[in-house]
Amino acid sequence: MEVKDAIAQAKEFVRELYQDEPIEKIGLEEVEFERGSGGGTWAITIGFQRVWQVAGGSFTMGSPTRVYKVVRILDTDGSLTSIKNHRMSVEN
Repeated sequence: MEVKDAIAQAKEFVRELYQDEPIEKIGLEEVEFERGSGGGTWAITIGFQRVWQVAGGSFTMGSPTRVYKVVRILDTDGSLTSIKNHRMSVEN
């Protein structure tokens, strides 16, 4: 699977799985290919905004916060293996 195909697949998985929630501004954040026996796995971080989840607590006072998910896809067949919260690193 090419990297562009893996990214498109990850975005589509996010759209499908969150279709009952109002999300917007879906975008690519990070891509990593992890080699393993029998193939590899794409670890693709996708960012998006949940319209109902607002920084500052009030919809009128803040803007939607960004959510980051790591979507893991098998390279061999494009199947989804997991979607997890991204652990943000803090650099000084």
